[in-house]
Amino acid sequence: MANTKLTVNTNKIDVDVKTTKLNVSLARVGPQGASALNTTFQELTDVNVSTASVGDGIILDSDNTWVPHTFSTTSLSDIDNTNRQDGSLLIYNNTSQKYTASNIIEDNMTIKGGTF
Repeated sequence: MANTKLTVNTNKIDVDVKTTKLNVSLARVGPQGASALNTTFQELTDVNVSTASVGDGIILDSDNTWVPHTFSTTSLSDIDNTNRQDGSLLIYNNTSQKYTASNIIEDNMTIKGGTF
């Protein structure tokens, strides 16, 4: 924060700026206290973790409830797994604006490096 003093005299303008250092500290008070820092998913009313497995994430479903979800390429909206098979790679298709699974590389691809 700054305090500014402006003095105007004939043919002279003085500006005096003094800064003030502010310290801010936050503290939790009342019944929520430190226990609020140790909240578990089971205590939250908009989270359903009854079917959660190790490694799951959580996503927001259509009921505005956070639910467990196992992430995979089939659950990502910008990946088309329609032609997925052994040996497939994800190749970006600019027309569909998605990565598509394919084991054939056809379009303008240059591979540089090492010995093959």
